[in-house]
Amino acid sequence: MINRYIIDLDFAAEFEIARPTNHYKRMLQSLRKVFVGKSEELKQILKVMSEAVRQSLRSKELHIPPWRKQGFMQNKWLGAYKRTTNILPSLNSSVLLPPVKQADIVQCCSVGINAAVNCY
Repeated sequence: MINRYIIDLDFAAEFEIARPTNHYKRMLQSLRKVFVGKSEELKQILKVMSEAVRQSLRSKELHIPPWRKQGFMQNKWLGAYKRTTNILPSLNSSVLLPPVKQADIVQCCSVGINAAVNCY
C-alpha cells in the first residue's frame, strides 16, 4: 500500500471560526501552521477539532455550518483522488511529433471594413 502524505501550508487557518470560546482559541493556537503528515494523524486532529468547533459554536448559540462538520472536513483532505496525466506531450517532452507538411498548413485572413484581405 502506498503511504499518502497530506501537506497543507495554512492548516491552522482552516479551523478559524467566528466568536470562538477561550478553550477553542487555545486549541487553535496549539495547531501547527503547516501540516505535513499521514492521513491517520489528520483523521485524529479532524475528529478532535470538529468536536471542539461544535462545542464552541453551540456554547455561543451559533449554527454549525456543514463545512465545519467532521465528515465535510475529512472529505476535504482525505477524499478519493485520482492521479491524472497529460495525454498530450509537453514542449519539453522527448516525444517528437511528425513534421508538418506545407499542404497541411491552413492560412487565415481577416474579414472586416478595415481589414486587408490577402488570402492565398
